[in-house]
Formats: sequence, C-alpha cells, structure tokens
Amino acid sequence: MARGFLQDIFNDISLQRDQSLWLSDDDSLNPERLQLLSEFSQTRFVEQLARESPLSKICAKNDKISVALREKASLSYAQVRGQHPGPRMPFKASFCPQGDCDTALQLYNQSLQFCPLGGPEACAIFAGRSAIWVDWSQWDEAIADIDRALQQIVSDQRYGLLERKAHCLAALGDVDQASKTVDEAVEALKDSGLKANRLKAKTEMLQRLKRNIQTSEKKKIKVLPDRTTLPTLSSPHPGFPSFDGGIRVKYESGRGRYCVAERDFVPGDLLAVETPFVWMVDRDDVRRLCWQCFNPVKAPLACDRCSGVVFCGSQCKLLGGTNSPLSDVLNKGFSSRQR
Repeated sequence: MARGFLQDIFNDISLQRDQSLWLSDDDSLNPERLQLLSEFSQTRFVEQLARESPLSKICAKNDKISVALREKASLSYAQVRGQHPGPRMPFKASFCPQGDCDTALQLYNQSLQFCPLGGPEACAIFAGRSAIWVDWSQWDEAIADIDRALQQIVSDQRYGLLERKAHCLAALGDVDQASKTVDEAVEALKDSGLKANRLKAKTEMLQRLKRNIQTSEKKKIKVLPDRTTLPTLSSPHPGFPSFDGGIRVKYESGRGRYCVAERDFVPGDLLAVETPFVWMVDRDDVRRLCWQCFNPVKAPLACDRCSGVVFCGSQCKLLGGTNSPLSDVLNKGFSSRQR
C-alpha cells in the first residue's frame, strides 16, 4: 500500500486509536482530532518555517556593512570638523552645526545595528557617536556611549575616552566623579604605548584638567526619569487593580459590565494602568521607536541578535531581549502579513 501523509493519519487513527475518532460525526471530538493532527511533523510546518525568510538577510548582522557605515560616519564627522578648525572646547557652546552632524549620527546608528555583538568595532561606533553628543552638549548621552565603548575598548585607547568622560562630568557639575575619572585616565596612560615625551605631556595636561575641574562650580546632579516603568495608581480599585479606586464597575442585564466615576476626575488624571499581553512596533517604525517601550529613540542600542529593531536604553534592551529572537518574530510575522 502506498505510504503518504494522509495514509499515516488514517493508519494512526484507525489502527492505533479508537476508530470512533475517525468514523464519528460528533463534533465534540474535534479537539482530540486536532491534537492528533498537531503531532505530525508535516502539520507543524517545520520545513517551511526553517526556510530562510526573504527578510532574514536584511535583519542579519553584517560586519562588513557595519564597518563601511562606521567609516562613512567618521569621514562625515571629520569633514564637519575640518570646516571648524581649532581646539576642542567641550565646556563652550557647540561649534558643530547640527544639520551637518545629523548625517554622521544617522550613519553611526545604522552601523551599530549591523554590528555583531561586542568587540573593537562596537567600541569604535560608540566612541565616534559620543563625540557628536559632546559637540551638541548632550552630556548624559555622551557619558552613556563612552561607558559602552569602555566595555569593549582595548587598553591602549582607554585614556582618551576617560578624558572625554571627565569633560562631560565636569560640564554636568559632578566635580568629584570628574576628578576620579581624570585619575583613571592618568592610570590608563601607562598602557597607552605613547613615547616618553608624549606620555609626559599628556600626563601634565590631564593634571591641569583635574585642577581646573576641582576649582569649577559643583552643580546638583539631575536624575533622569526611568521611562521603562509604568506609572502607578495612587489608590487602585480593590476588585480591579488596573483601575483607579474612583471607578466603579457596574452590571446591567442586556448591557453587560460598564464603568462609572464615583468621584470627579480632571484632565490628566490617571484612570487605568495595565501591561498588554502582546505588543509589537509597526514595521515602518522599528528603527525609530524602542522595541520594548515604544518611545522615540534618540541614541539607539541595537538588538544583539538582529539588525531589525532598536532599544532606547539598557533596561529596555534587557527586557526586550528576553523575548524569542526578534529577527524571527519580524521575519515570520511580516512574511505572513505580506502573504
């Protein structure tokens, strides 16, 4: 007898299980029938789902594309700096026209998305992007990128980034931390490989920087809000914790359940807070909005497994990264939608 998918199903039902599952017209047996069908490899579509999606190459990491974009970004930024010669003055007003640096920033962001996880290339991207933040006086963003670069950097280049970080901390008024960072830069000079005369000159320059920082004015350090945390209700409903306590849930025959206000609410009052079971950024916005919190991304962090989505910060990246591989979600979801 010829063997095939349908024959296998017939044999399984008629020979190994209760024949009534096959012969009966009782629809109540449908769950058991579907359970049986789902046990075959053919009905799991393993082969079809394993095939490479048309979008998988687009979402894949690619070190060559990453390097090309990063080099183009560095060239774009260098051309901007060439139009404005002179020493770097991070405490002064920015000399870099934002319209010119926008292109370099966009290229750095794209390079980061294609960059494989970790390594010198990621360090170069974060270091280059931090220079743009410094020119725009975006000190917090600069420090965040410098710290990310320092996690990947080789020892002979640490002192330069630590010096830049000290400038940023001083600009924010964090004198104590800026001074400590200068000390770290001086210590890192030992591994810089600089010749004796340059090493001495650089050490003296860092010591002058520390003296200038210590005489500068201390400022109150601003704590940036955590955008990944949902707001909380001051008095949640005892029966429906997602609702404010001033909301009453009622029921009427023919109408069902509905809500009424038991107190006055004004525009801006928080009525309900709830985390959705499923959420996903629209395909057209995956490189503009954070995959986890949906907020617009200013200094994107790339997914470790694909180049298709971005995160607004480390916390969202940690939360979003616990999902199944994002490239698979995007590829399979978009492919099925397109079909």
